[in-house]
Amino acid sequence: MTAPDPESLLRHALKREAVATPECLDDETIAALAEGTRDAAIRTAAVAHLANCARCRAAVASVARAVADPSIAREITSLGRSRRRVLA
Repeated sequence: MTAPDPESLLRHALKREAVATPECLDDETIAALAEGTRDAAIRTAAVAHLANCARCRAAVASVARAVADPSIAREITSLGRSRRRVLA
């Protein structure tokens, strides 16, 4: 049995009535915010958007929880190593 796709889980976790807008954060920004790696200017603009967008708040919270999970962190590290070996 394979593990469920994390992106699929995230999509189902978001409320169905929450529709993305042009102002919504992209995947890269969501991940960087959850990891705390965005610069101050981008972070300030993103936080202002999060104050009014339940969809993006849920996405950032979900990714932050996943990044904080030790088993997922190990998988991410492992995937990064595998990818580097393939690219080398």
